[in-house]
Amino acid sequence: FPIRFNGPLREIYLEGEAYLEVAKDAKKPFIVHTKMTDVKVLGTKFNVNTYDENIAKTSLVEGSVLLTSNQNSVKLSPGQQGNFSTGQGFSVIAFDKDQTLSWINGTYFFQNNSLKEIAQIINRWFDIEVVFENPQLASFRLSGMLEKQQLPAFLKDLEAARDIETKL
Repeated sequence: FPIRFNGPLREIYLEGEAYLEVAKDAKKPFIVHTKMTDVKVLGTKFNVNTYDENIAKTSLVEGSVLLTSNQNSVKLSPGQQGNFSTGQGFSVIAFDKDQTLSWINGTYFFQNNSLKEIAQIINRWFDIEVVFENPQLASFRLSGMLEKQQLPAFLKDLEAARDIETKL
């Protein structure tokens, strides 16, 4: 996105995930467009995650945002996460700031996630395609953390925790 926005709006289009700190400017609203939602902001700190093509997640750290999609909208307060999924619309839940924003510092915390979900993180962070020779392993659930510079250590821990063999 541009360093300086010209015109009456500050707009960006997002696929993936971004953490944004937006300066307040009532005369120039800031809007984040995703495939499923728009996030309207005046001044705030928030995270938007659209990696899952079926759900858009907006996690508000500070300030306020208005999420819209089609004819529906929801306003978030700090500590709330607005989730939008096709067919189900918006839901609002509390979120764990440390867990949700840990990726910014190169750590991914996961709680009861499937190996398939963790494989998607490995693919994004390390550009490695994960293949499950035993498809049942993809649904194996675990909790822990993955550090951006520590894939070999993570795989070694995974092998120790479960009868799993990994190859890089």
